[in-house]
Amino acid sequence: MTASGTSTAGGRDSCVGPTVSAALREAVPALVRAGVESAGHDARVLMAAALEQESGTTVTPLDIVMRGGDPVPTGFAGLLERRVSREPLQWILGRAPVMGIDIEVGPGVFIPRPETDLLIDWVAGEAERRVARREHGLFSRLLEPTLTVVDLCSGPGTIALGVAHELTVRRIPDTVSVRVIGLEITADGVDRARGNARRWVAEGHVDPRIRVEFHQADVSRREDVIALGLVNSADIVASNPPYVPESTEVSPEVAKDPHDAVFSGDDGLTLMRPLAGVIDLVTATSAGVAVEHDDSTGPAVRRLLADAGITDLVQHRDLTGRDRFVTGQVHRDPGHRPARD
Repeated sequence: MTASGTSTAGGRDSCVGPTVSAALREAVPALVRAGVESAGHDARVLMAAALEQESGTTVTPLDIVMRGGDPVPTGFAGLLERRVSREPLQWILGRAPVMGIDIEVGPGVFIPRPETDLLIDWVAGEAERRVARREHGLFSRLLEPTLTVVDLCSGPGTIALGVAHELTVRRIPDTVSVRVIGLEITADGVDRARGNARRWVAEGHVDPRIRVEFHQADVSRREDVIALGLVNSADIVASNPPYVPESTEVSPEVAKDPHDAVFSGDDGLTLMRPLAGVIDLVTATSAGVAVEHDDSTGPAVRRLLADAGITDLVQHRDLTGRDRFVTGQVHRDPGHRPARD
């Protein structure tokens, strides 16, 4: 079927209106004019979403090619208009990928970004190393067969659920009892994270033996952490806190995220300063730490963590080569008391 509605050589019935292929050819330049860098990708994803809404079945990239001569689905124009206005693609779809699994997102909650997958992978690897240590020699007698991971600034459950999924894939629950705890300041974020957790467990993405829980807490307040009974509890602490300096220009999509979930003062470190002390409060006597940060603040984050007693600090880069997260280790006497300030 051609865009004009005439019959093709295959003898298919004629139809009236634009086709899937014609609509895509018009959508890409419209997105480019709007400043969308991934115009071709976004157009195809939106078309797949519109076709799925219409048919109720999953649509693959090959399906879009094979259905190029079909009438364009009625919902596509509305989805395209939203993206041209620079509404985040993840909001339009209602989901964003975390470690290859869709997590539900929406207005009012920070959208997961691909670079955080690298931090999640490090945490999962750190968990494997720690579990392996407990299976040998003195450690097997001194350490309890448990693993606790705490995610500070959890949003819709990004790091906590990504880690729980990776630990499931690596079969960590076969070896130790696992607890993953996410702390998030907004009630909407906690509700969405809990919903995502229920869905991931139901769909088999997270082993039901892993205890995943989310709590509302301000991670700059030591009192909130103390009230939850998390002092000296975590074998691994991970965080993707707000870290963008206020003066930084961001894309229209990032600007639609909650302001306080993106920006953190003039230097991007307003939350990181008290957070370093909270990390000291939460970590056990032996623990791993991973913190995501702005590409301009790696040295400052390393200094703050070092001042909190975290050692063996390593700078990690994202896939574009930019400094993106810092990892470190906690090694201290069991009688250590976290600083009060």
